[in-house]
Amino acid sequence: VTFDEEKGTFAGMPKDWQNAMSKQFGVSPRQLPGVKLPNYTAKIPKVLVTLKERLVTANGYQQTGVFRLQPDARDSNTVKSALDSGTFKPTDLPLDANIYANLIKVWFRELPEPLLHSITFQQLEMASTEQDVAKIIAQLDDPWKSLFLWLCDICVECATYCNVNKMDHKKIQMQGQIIDNTFLFAC
Repeated sequence: VTFDEEKGTFAGMPKDWQNAMSKQFGVSPRQLPGVKLPNYTAKIPKVLVTLKERLVTANGYQQTGVFRLQPDARDSNTVKSALDSGTFKPTDLPLDANIYANLIKVWFRELPEPLLHSITFQQLEMASTEQDVAKIIAQLDDPWKSLFLWLCDICVECATYCNVNKMDHKKIQMQGQIIDNTFLFAC
C-alpha cells in the first residue's frame, strides 16, 4: 500500500478498504491526509486545500454572494461523492465557485467535533479586546487552531473582494454565512 501525498489518496488497497480510507467528510482532521502550509502549525486537510484551490480557480472571491448562494444540489453531491471516494478529478467536474464554497462549509459542519469544541460561547462573549481573543485562540489545540486560522484567512480573503462579491466583514460576521454556530460550537 502506498500513499500519494499530492493526490491525498492510497493505492494498492483492497477495494473494501479504499472507500473507507478515501472518506473526507465527517472524519476527524487528524485522520485525513494533510498539506503543510505556511502560517499554520498543523497540516491542513488536503480536501480543504483542494476545495480552496477550486474556489480560487473559479474566481469565487469575485462572485456576488459567494458562501451565501447555494450550488446546484446534484452537482455539489457529485463533487462531494468524488472527493469522498477518492475519484475526484478537477477537470471532469464543474467549475462552479458555489459548489466549492458550499463544500468548505459542509466539511466544517460535518466534523465529528465542532471546530471550537474546547471553547465555550461564554468565553467568546467575555472577550472584549484583541488580546482576549488571542488568548482564546492560543488555548486551541492543533489541528483545531490551524483549521480555525485557515478558515479566518478565507473570510479575510473573501472580504477583500467585498466591492464585487458583496460579502464584507459585517455580512460575513452578522449573517453568519461562512462562520456560524452550527459548526463552530458544541452548543
